[in-house]
Amino acid sequence: MFGDTAGNPHHWDIEAIGTLTEKVGSGITPRGGKSVYVDDGPLFIRSQNVQMNQLDLSDVAHIPWDIHESMSSTKVLAGDVLLNITGASIGRVTWVPQLDVEANVNQHVCIIRLKPHTALPEFGSLQLSTPYFQNVIDSLQTGSSRQGLNFSQIRRIDLLVPPLPLQSQFVSRVREIGGLKSSQFDSQLNMNELKASLLQRAFRGEL
Repeated sequence: MFGDTAGNPHHWDIEAIGTLTEKVGSGITPRGGKSVYVDDGPLFIRSQNVQMNQLDLSDVAHIPWDIHESMSSTKVLAGDVLLNITGASIGRVTWVPQLDVEANVNQHVCIIRLKPHTALPEFGSLQLSTPYFQNVIDSLQTGSSRQGLNFSQIRRIDLLVPPLPLQSQFVSRVREIGGLKSSQFDSQLNMNELKASLLQRAFRGEL
């Protein structure tokens, strides 16, 4: 829909993340680390929860409410784009859907909060996940191990900013494809279960 990202043949607007956002920042790890985690409470989103264009909460940690409130500046909101900025998973990015409980992030996850009416969160995440932008992120890594991004570097990354109706159309198509993939996955699971059942019956001589 939008042409080659590097060449920008359709001449879409190009804006730095810093001009498109209300916030670029990350959280902290509470003093005591894992020892402060609780069974129930605000979500504590870590780098392993940020998969490519998917927020995986299957093993999410929880922190006490008082710690969550002490980290009020890094509370996660629906629509935030989350980007891993350190370690082996650097560059993994996703967006936050509407959550049933409040959430926060640790220091390895950057919150990119887009201004309303600039870019859709899903579009921003999907764009940052493309090979072109993954190469951009890789080229910005700092330190002797080249495994870290700072907020200044993130703010300087330029994104394509086509009109919002086109962004919305693109996101709708991606959702449709995601629905098809989910249906196909469920069908494959059902087929595998049927195959296993038939094999068991065959070995028992029931066919």
